[in-house]
Amino acid sequence: MDIHQHELPGSRRSVPFGDLKAPTDSAAYAVAVKMHAQACLNSHEQDVEELDAWVTRLREADRYQMLGDENGVPYRDWQRFCTTRQPYGLGYSPTAIEQIIRERRKAQELAAAADVPPEAPHGGARPGAGRPAKQMVQALDPEPQPAPLGDEQHHAENQPSVRRLKQSYGETAEYLVRRLKRDAPKVAAQLAEGAFPSARAAAKAAGIVREKSRVEKANALCSTMTDDELIKHDTFVSELLRSRNLRRRRRARQQTK
Repeated sequence: MDIHQHELPGSRRSVPFGDLKAPTDSAAYAVAVKMHAQACLNSHEQDVEELDAWVTRLREADRYQMLGDENGVPYRDWQRFCTTRQPYGLGYSPTAIEQIIRERRKAQELAAAADVPPEAPHGGARPGAGRPAKQMVQALDPEPQPAPLGDEQHHAENQPSVRRLKQSYGETAEYLVRRLKRDAPKVAAQLAEGAFPSARAAAKAAGIVREKSRVEKANALCSTMTDDELIKHDTFVSELLRSRNLRRRRRARQQTK
């Protein structure tokens, strides 16, 4: 669910919340789908099929055209929507998004490949260390982000972009598969058989990757918001806490009667 205000294309009216239960031809539904796609792209934790599904929903019936940029101007082409900085667009070029999906899909192939050895013991030389990330960056579309406007400069500089897709070796599917083969060979075998949707999912099951808490996920989402959206979100949280405190006091009074 999209927790921040979103401008309707061609107007200054806003959709306060995205809603996956809304009609699929509504702006509220499009906002929710966009936020799920952003979350998948930013966390690198959701499985590839989920990411692919959200991106596909955005393109279906040109649903992304129901969304607008920071000025409320509706998107008319997929390229512009993808490359517009978050939270208004996806913050990645279409080519980069396709590359991310391909990178995650290859995990099963890596796990099944006999010529992909286990990761070297701690302190040892890592086969191909550093190279997977470099190769990935070279394959990505080097298209720059749109220029930020006014007060959005700092916000835009902190957004994921095509130029920031570079991963450290420890974040790549190849590294996680090598770690699994070294530290959890049974899980690696299950990944090769298709039991897990991604290398990261398998690494979580093996205890190699820690699941983020709901607070950490919420903080990551907040980091993509503009200053105005953060103020609105802060107001929402303050009102929510106040409402919960009032309910607790009422219950306490009823229990003492």
